[in-house]
Amino acid sequence: MKHIKGLFLLLCLLFALTAVLAACDSQEPAADTTAPQADAPTEAPTEVSTDSATEAPTETPTETLPDAETTPPAHETEEETTAFVPPVADPEEAAALELPLDGDHYVIGGENAAMDPMKQISFLKNYASSYEDKTFTVLGKVNEDENGNLVLSLGEDAGFVTYFDGIDQPVLGSYVSVTATWTRTVDMGDYVDFACFTMMASSCEVLGEAKGPNGGTLMYITASSLNVRSSPDSSVSDNKVGLLYSGDMVEVLETELGNGTWCKITFDCDAGYAYISMKYISTEKP
Repeated sequence: MKHIKGLFLLLCLLFALTAVLAACDSQEPAADTTAPQADAPTEAPTEVSTDSATEAPTETPTETLPDAETTPPAHETEEETTAFVPPVADPEEAAALELPLDGDHYVIGGENAAMDPMKQISFLKNYASSYEDKTFTVLGKVNEDENGNLVLSLGEDAGFVTYFDGIDQPVLGSYVSVTATWTRTVDMGDYVDFACFTMMASSCEVLGEAKGPNGGTLMYITASSLNVRSSPDSSVSDNKVGLLYSGDMVEVLETELGNGTWCKITFDCDAGYAYISMKYISTEKP
């Protein structure tokens, strides 16, 4: 009887041990199924954060660039809208100088002029555009400036560059009355300067023969080259003081000297004068 109870206890112990081992085996698959669930959360956030990080910066500058390119700086806008405004002449001052702004024809210079032509020229320099396309009669002396332009002078360093298109050009130094239009010769836009204007002559009347600074007659050399001598004598060679060439202008002080074929001229030498042959001078430019 004791043996039967002992065997029964041994069987129960083996059955319990077997149940415990079976329970341990059934828990191993559960551990395997939870492992991939732990890996999944680490991959999904990586993809989402990568896409959002790369797309966001590319959209923002694309929208703001056109605004930066089309908006000019404030100082550039000011430069484009700023324009030169010509000075406006005072009507009363213009009338006092016999240059009324509503006039059509003006006279400057002449022995009987009531107004100082120098003041009139100075006024025209300041308000040149106010007299554009106006007609002037100017009485003065024909000179030549450093650029070779004919200048109708009314005083020292005061005159108008004058063009005689289609009109016989007066002799330099002659005293003339010129009717001309005050016109702009250079397109300077809104900018106005006296040097941009000139006289375009429509008529020219010679009032007096050409006179030099010493009262002599202005004439031209017609020879290709001409000796200038300190005495009216060509038989000696040591009296040569210079040469003149075709087209050169000289101021003739006296004529028919020596044997009647020499003339005395103003010349840049020690004496201030010299002699040339009368055969090679003329009042007309060759």
